[in-house]
Amino acid sequence: MITVIPSGGLCDRLMTIESAISFAKQVNDAGITIVWKLNDELNASFEDLLQPIQNLRVRNVADSPSKKRTLLRRIINRTKKIWKKYIIFDEPVYLQDLFGRDQSVKNTEICTRYHKQKEKITIEGFGQFCLEDASFYCLFKLSASLENDLQSIVRLFPERIIGVHLRRTDNIFAIRESPTSLFIDKMKGEIENDPSVSFYVATDSLEELNKLIAIFGDRIYFQKNCIRNRTTIPGMQCAILDLYALGVTNNIWGSYWSVYSYTAARIGGKDFLSLYKQDNHTKEEK
Repeated sequence: MITVIPSGGLCDRLMTIESAISFAKQVNDAGITIVWKLNDELNASFEDLLQPIQNLRVRNVADSPSKKRTLLRRIINRTKKIWKKYIIFDEPVYLQDLFGRDQSVKNTEICTRYHKQKEKITIEGFGQFCLEDASFYCLFKLSASLENDLQSIVRLFPERIIGVHLRRTDNIFAIRESPTSLFIDKMKGEIENDPSVSFYVATDSLEELNKLIAIFGDRIYFQKNCIRNRTTIPGMQCAILDLYALGVTNNIWGSYWSVYSYTAARIGGKDFLSLYKQDNHTKEEK
């Protein structure tokens, strides 16, 4: 039995669940439970965004604020840890404790814990932890209503369209290392090579979107009436629509230190190019 408590934003969670599905296949365990927390990072239920997945049980839970760490609270938490470790043999694995380790090391530690705890484990956090190059994003299907909305967007796409993801507002690394000017220069160069090219822009900044429209005009495609507040259900639905629309484009240019555009490329099976200032180069992944 595998229980996963994914944290972070939408794509952090999808990456973690994808890895859990691959891990379940590795250890031949068909039962996965996802504890899907509703909080400021993602305040929408799993079903608000995606269709159910076979053999994957989802529990949507409100993420309550942390309680004050009084002496009594510390005693209670310590007792719970002892209970889980020595009585019910289900000591959680916290993925943040494995950051920086080789993928095979992560996988070995989690496999060892899984078998030691009589083939049950709770994994909490975000990140990849399975040895296989998982390709299960195909299991994530938009809800029926969102799929209709997606088709309304992508049916307008021209033959040659590049996905552009500008991560702003909440990611200081993307803002610093992937300035909009870098994208503008890249887009201008692409137009010189192919005058027919257009761009689908996904961004959390209306200001940056309007800047690109002012420069490139009707070459810019984007989600109309997009709500860019990710703490609401409509806002999260707009976020996942942009994610899947990017995946339909021919290839994707993304921002530094953002898993969002990388996930879009994985969903669509497209080439991914991360634009950032380091040595004035870009990083390409296929």
